[in-house]
Amino acid sequence: MNSDQIKEQFTMRDIVTNRYGFKIRRGFIKCPFHKGDNSASLKIYDRSFYCFGCGVGGDIFKFVQEMEGCSFKDAFLLLGGEYEKAQKVNRPLIEHNKRAKQKQKEYEDKQQQKREIERESVLYEIKIYRFIRDNSKPLSDRWCNAVNKLQYLFQKLEGAEVYQE
Repeated sequence: MNSDQIKEQFTMRDIVTNRYGFKIRRGFIKCPFHKGDNSASLKIYDRSFYCFGCGVGGDIFKFVQEMEGCSFKDAFLLLGGEYEKAQKVNRPLIEHNKRAKQKQKEYEDKQQQKREIERESVLYEIKIYRFIRDNSKPLSDRWCNAVNKLQYLFQKLEGAEVYQE
């Protein structure tokens, strides 16, 4: 297969979900190419991708290159491409899949740690604002501010990724 045939056979969604196991939500995933991506910033289009956080973008070959840390040639061969002269991929495909799964697992573990830290932080803030509320005169400015902040924190705890598993 040549590169055009590969692009016709695979969509960006196929590569992202089937090959690397990302879950696409509303057309976005959390960018695996830069640190500190607390929200999904990498947009998955039909034939390409673009990260609004770090600016990386491209087609399926570029995505595989970035994920595997390999050259275009290796990405081309990994996706089933063939050169006129038969060439072998430097590393077996099984090794690439294992490495990609390991990267995905590490990424998910880091995201879970971030969610746990943020959840603990919100719970600590709730304790502080409950103390302020309980030790303030009802309907005073300090009491009202504490009640408002508690409402915000409970919404954040219930609705955000902080609380989801």
